[in-house]
Amino acid sequence: AVALPGVRAEYPFPIVGVIEAGAKMAVARSRSGRIGVLATERTVESGAYSHVVAGIAPEVRVFGQPAPELVGMVEAGFSENEIGDVDRSIIEHVTPLIDEGIDTLILGCTHFLALQENVSRLFPGLIVIDPAAETAREVASIFDASHPHCLFEEHGRHRFFISGGDYGHFREVGSRILGREIAEVKPFNPIGVLKINQ
Repeated sequence: AVALPGVRAEYPFPIVGVIEAGAKMAVARSRSGRIGVLATERTVESGAYSHVVAGIAPEVRVFGQPAPELVGMVEAGFSENEIGDVDRSIIEHVTPLIDEGIDTLILGCTHFLALQENVSRLFPGLIVIDPAAETAREVASIFDASHPHCLFEEHGRHRFFISGGDYGHFREVGSRILGREIAEVKPFNPIGVLKINQ
């Protein structure tokens, strides 16, 4: 949300952020022109979604709601017996946005992919936007345009890189969220990733 312009200027490969893709989809899907953003405090404070939405559709209003408690719950890897606590926290954080008249909610933190089903169940009829999925589609489109003759296997390979150092915790929580085992995690180094993919 904050560093994208500087990071894009720093590296020679395309860097796609989640904000633009999620904002475009939310504007396209919203009927009321009132969009909520559930995110980290820093993302909400940055006004990143409001800024991008204003550039697409100035008449659309964006309402931000920080949810640090939910970030912590996802990072801790909540278990089945903690779903009630997670649901209560979702209701507490999303209800003020509903009160503002939103009909579309952007899950403005990549952690919140793990909460998408809960939000949809608790607020039926609310359009829930996962910017990570929209970003993946945008990346695929960029790749297709620059590599038009590439043939892809039906199932791609997955490699996991993290900037932190708690690989065991990432494997455990990530495996639970994805519903499949993450066997290997590597440290994130943008230049190293670039060399691996060349």
